[in-house]
Amino acid sequence: MTENFKTTSTFGFGPAIMDYFASIPEGAFSYNYYHLRHPGGIYNLVINRLITDIIILDDKIKNYDEQRDDIYPYFRIVLYDLFKFYDSCFEIMLCFAPVHDDRPETFTDRWLKKKGYSYAKDFIDATANNLEVRFSKKLYNNLKHTSNEIRFLTVNNPESTGFGYWLEVAGGDGGVECENSQDYPISIAREIRRIQYIIYKLSDVLFEVLKPHIKTYFPQENYTVPLKDTEDSFFLQLLDTINKSPEFFLLNEKNKVFYKANMVEKDGCNFIEFSKNYIKNEALNKYFAPPVSGGFINSSDGYTRKFSMPHMGVITDKSDWEFTDKTQYPPKLL
Repeated sequence: MTENFKTTSTFGFGPAIMDYFASIPEGAFSYNYYHLRHPGGIYNLVINRLITDIIILDDKIKNYDEQRDDIYPYFRIVLYDLFKFYDSCFEIMLCFAPVHDDRPETFTDRWLKKKGYSYAKDFIDATANNLEVRFSKKLYNNLKHTSNEIRFLTVNNPESTGFGYWLEVAGGDGGVECENSQDYPISIAREIRRIQYIIYKLSDVLFEVLKPHIKTYFPQENYTVPLKDTEDSFFLQLLDTINKSPEFFLLNEKNKVFYKANMVEKDGCNFIEFSKNYIKNEALNKYFAPPVSGGFINSSDGYTRKFSMPHMGVITDKSDWEFTDKTQYPPKLL
C-alpha cells in the first residue's frame, strides 16, 4: 500500500505547498495585519528546525556513547518540534483570514472556528482521522499535560545500538507501567520514519484546506507562478538521512508497519511515495543475532519502587540477552 504526496516542481523534494508560498507576493493577504511572517516564512522556519533536530537525533543514535550521551532530550525536542509545526499550520491559516477588528491572543484554531472559517475544522478533522497523526498527538499531549514520561531501552549488538521507547504511566497499585502494551515499545527507527510521513501528510492537508478557503474569500488573489526559487534542499537532507538510518527495529514490532519514502515522477509532476512495509524476520535477524545486550531506565522519582515493562518480544534463550536495569535510586540530575 502506498500514499503519494505532490512535491515541488523544480527539485521535487519539498511538499507542493512550498511552491504556492513562493508565488505569494510580499504583503498579500492579511499576514501583515495580523502581525505574522509571510506564510512561507512561517513554514520554512518551523520545518527547518524540525528537520534539523531529526538529523541531530539520528546522528546521536549512530554515534551513541553510553557514558556521554542521553538520547531522551533529543527525541523529546523532535516531538516538540513536530507539534510546533502542527500548531503553526493554524498560524499560516490566519495569514489568509479576512481582516477582523480583534486578533487572536491564544488558540488560533478556536478563533478561526469561532469566526466561521471551516478550514481550521477541516484540518483538525482530516488529521484526527489519520492514525499516525492521532497516535503522535496523543503521545505529545500526554507528555505536555501530565507527569507521564517516556522511558528508553537500548539494544546492543557487536556492531550497533538500537533504541526503543514506551510511555510510562502510574498504575493502580502504587507502581508504574507501560501506557498500552499493544503499542509499545516502539523503535526510534520506526518512529522517525513515521514522523517523516507526518510532515508530508500535514503539509498536504494544509494545502488542500487552504485552496477552497482562498477561492471563497480572496478570489482576486489567484497566485500560481512562483516569484522565487523554492528552497527545499533540507527535505533532501531529511530523505537522505532517514534512508541511510539503520532499520533497527525491535522484536515485538514483527509484522508491524513502517514507512519507506522514495521520490517518483508521474505525468510530468514530482511526488514522494510512502510505502507501508511490514517488519519481517530478515530485518530483525540482521540486528538480533546473539550476543545481544542492552539496558532500560524506569522511574527514578524517589518514591516508586515497583514497575512493569512492556513485552519485548524476547523469545530466545535468556542467556542470549543481558538486559540491565540502569535506573537510579534516588533520582540523579540529568
